[in-house]
Amino acid sequence: MKIFLNGKIVPESRAKVSVSDRGYLYGDGIYETMLCRNGRIFLLRRHIARLFRSARMIALPLPWPPQYFCSAVEKTVAANGLRDARVRVTVSRGCGAVGYAGKVTARPTLVIAASKFNGWPRRLYENGVGIIISGVRRNHPLCIPPAAKSSNCLNQVLAAQDAERRNAFEAILLNTDGYVAEGTISNIFIVKNNRLLTPSLETGILDGVTRREVIRIARRQGIVVAETLLKPFDVVNADECFITSSTLNIMPVARMAAKKFGSAKPGSKTLLLSRALERLIDKETQK
Repeated sequence: MKIFLNGKIVPESRAKVSVSDRGYLYGDGIYETMLCRNGRIFLLRRHIARLFRSARMIALPLPWPPQYFCSAVEKTVAANGLRDARVRVTVSRGCGAVGYAGKVTARPTLVIAASKFNGWPRRLYENGVGIIISGVRRNHPLCIPPAAKSSNCLNQVLAAQDAERRNAFEAILLNTDGYVAEGTISNIFIVKNNRLLTPSLETGILDGVTRREVIRIARRQGIVVAETLLKPFDVVNADECFITSSTLNIMPVARMAAKKFGSAKPGSKTLLLSRALERLIDKETQK
């Protein structure tokens, strides 16, 4: 694998980050994960725009313009000879003196990695996956701003361990008020009485790029969409359920713990939206 590191494409074996880097020491940084198909990045500029929003939220000055990131991502994919890939852009605050408020003595550290990705197994989309409600709560917005895609991911790591222990594909976190927030790598949607419902931003979630696109697609399809407050009871009693992310696209959920949704197969609204999203991805990545 070849890595883009601070302006240069280098072999993975030479992609080294200092032990004084604040991303390594404190998780002081931001990142984006993107889907590459046919050698093109789906919604690249939206991801980079969110990267800049995240940087502003943690007061991380970025010395490069958005186009620099777009070009660097494309160069990284090309350098690895990839057509279908998962791409991650990580920016840390850089090296500095030890201490949370330590003076930063260098530019931010920029790392871009692209790895071959042919999608998740087809059987998961055909049969759906299982989720659980984690005992780990989502960080309160007054602790870490949820709209910033931060490199500080211990919250999600602990919840993912919870899912693994309970043999689930994904763990859904509640916020500190007990409302459904989001998954460790995903946003969650349910269908109830032909309406599409998803946790609102006020619950303290990341406004996923795919989440936003699914909402747009649903409304264009004439589906009523509500960004609202959901309790675990609402999810358990949903007619359909699915999760979204840049690499999952729309992943059907067949069950939550022991509770099955409908026939435990992807529902009609889930399939409608999934096909529409796939058509959009194909259209945008074949230009």
